[in-house]
Amino acid sequence: MPLHLDAITKDSQNPALVKQLLEISNSIMDSFFITEDKKYQHMQKVIIDTLTMQAIGKIVITTKETENVSSLELIDADIMFDACMPTTVCFVEMIDGSSDANEYYEIATESMDQHLIIETVNRHTIPNDILGESRDVYASIFPFELTVYESIDTYNRQFTLPVNGINGFSDTFTMFTPGSEGHPSYTHLFGTVKSFRDVQIQFGSIPIRFVLAQVHTALGLTPVAMSRDVFDLTQLRVGCLLTMSADVKLDLADPTIFTNIHSEKD
Repeated sequence: MPLHLDAITKDSQNPALVKQLLEISNSIMDSFFITEDKKYQHMQKVIIDTLTMQAIGKIVITTKETENVSSLELIDADIMFDACMPTTVCFVEMIDGSSDANEYYEIATESMDQHLIIETVNRHTIPNDILGESRDVYASIFPFELTVYESIDTYNRQFTLPVNGINGFSDTFTMFTPGSEGHPSYTHLFGTVKSFRDVQIQFGSIPIRFVLAQVHTALGLTPVAMSRDVFDLTQLRVGCLLTMSADVKLDLADPTIFTNIHSEKD
């Protein structure tokens, strides 16, 4: 269950968080999708910012039918934050470590043809193979290393660019690191902060406070979740540059295919 909570709390290994997640998975969700063969189910619960009481994302629970058809197995849980708009990407290659719980791909952005490593969310909403396809998706970024620079010009000057004909890095630069045994693949990417705010979410009795920023990256305007307790965000401001090593999640689902549980009850 790669929740990537280490981006938003330094207490990510707290067993109580996993316990609260299991309790959430057994609670009434807000919407669901069941595959045609009834084998997989994606259930979604809206994440509320308790500081403003506004919806900012969702928890996605994925279950699989077991051999005993009367029971389900929890195979994955994800957190996704609301993106302003979808982005179009092409799925270039499936990465080692993929399973029916999580699929990992090298993808290319449509507008810039930049390559990233991503993890899929709501994968079973699409019944067919997605390799080689271009699709509209919603992205969220969970950094595990992050540095704030005043601007891309500041970054390039620090590394004494231009040099040898290279004028400098783009402010939407991306590069991925292939995985090796014991070390999963990940993406290194840059982005410019367009807006940010402090938010707080509640995992049962456990509050988690962090910064949710909208950052212009190779994937367009993308939500980035980052804790002030985990990263040095003292220089964070609108217009600054973030350089990140991060886990990138792409939600493949068309939001309209989910059944709203509350509407069903009304």
